[in-house]
Amino acid sequence: NKGGGAPRCIAVAKAFAKSNKVFLLAPIAVSEKEASISMNLNVIKMNHVDRNDPKKIIKYGLYNPFLFLKILGIINRHKIDLVFSHNTICGFPALIASKFTKAKAILDITDIESEFIDNTLKKSMHPFKLVKYIESCTIKNSAKVITNTNAIKNHLEKKYKRKIDVIYDGFDPHIFYPFKAKKDKNQFIIISQGGMDPQDGLEILIPAAKILIKKIPNLKIYLIGHGKV
Repeated sequence: NKGGGAPRCIAVAKAFAKSNKVFLLAPIAVSEKEASISMNLNVIKMNHVDRNDPKKIIKYGLYNPFLFLKILGIINRHKIDLVFSHNTICGFPALIASKFTKAKAILDITDIESEFIDNTLKKSMHPFKLVKYIESCTIKNSAKVITNTNAIKNHLEKKYKRKIDVIYDGFDPHIFYPFKAKKDKNQFIIISQGGMDPQDGLEILIPAAKILIKKIPNLKIYLIGHGKV
């Protein structure tokens, strides 16, 4: 799957798999057997919803009851002690399933769905704004909540009055490492890498670029990613 959540979940699964039995429930493009062999994990396939699909919130809502039943079945079948979920779309059904069992629900949140809702559903009484309540419930009631930046940590702690831990995204030092390159002192470069959806802040960066270019004539801005913006 694309996005920062996939490598985070795989890294956590592989770390736990060193001394525990782990099952990875994820949207995959190959068979469960092929994915399991490739990642050396027990992989179970779940439905995939394209993150750029304009109807993704509707599809998430329709799929959540089935995801809850699937997670509950896995917990009971394999005597699961800990359920780690990335973001509240999966975190909510995992939380509910944990309430029917002795498993603890851990939420890893790096995208705040309520911000997506506010930016895409303009009607104040839109029924799918229920997602905001679901996200709030999941963050408040999960046994532990972690995120990947101090900015999100501070925002969530202030809003929900609970402790949030930070685990930064890792990187492969064989791919990303210091490189001595001749710098052009006449250029000033800004790179924005990531999603390009309404909640990702490009509405701030692009107008700011018009102001900066007047003060920095050799300014270059690279936008790397995809989305609806």
